[in-house]
Amino acid sequence: MKNEILELSKQDKNSDYEFPIKIGNEIYRIKNRLIKMPIETDGFEQLLKSIERMQEILNEEGFEVIDLINLDYNEGMTVKARFVQTDNPLENKIISKVIKPQINYNKQLVQIADIEVKMYKKL
Repeated sequence: MKNEILELSKQDKNSDYEFPIKIGNEIYRIKNRLIKMPIETDGFEQLLKSIERMQEILNEEGFEVIDLINLDYNEGMTVKARFVQTDNPLENKIISKVIKPQINYNKQLVQIADIEVKMYKKL
């Protein structure tokens, strides 16, 4: 019975975060697309400001979208990692792609990041 209550409370807690997590994922995805767009594109500045406002609203509610791109990977990280080989030793253990960002709520992890890590492999 006690385990059932814990499981139910976990489900309730996750459903409380479902909408902000979806919004956080979309904000991250759109920001990454904006980075690849020319600044001269019509509506670029307005879209950027809209995304910044949405991110501020999430932050005010206690949510934080953590961008791990280009950070050093270490074994102790709480992430879902895929490893891809690189011939460049300078890129060893560098997070090269973020599929889903880490999302925290009041400094507590609510979404584990899904990442790709470059690993140097000497030929």
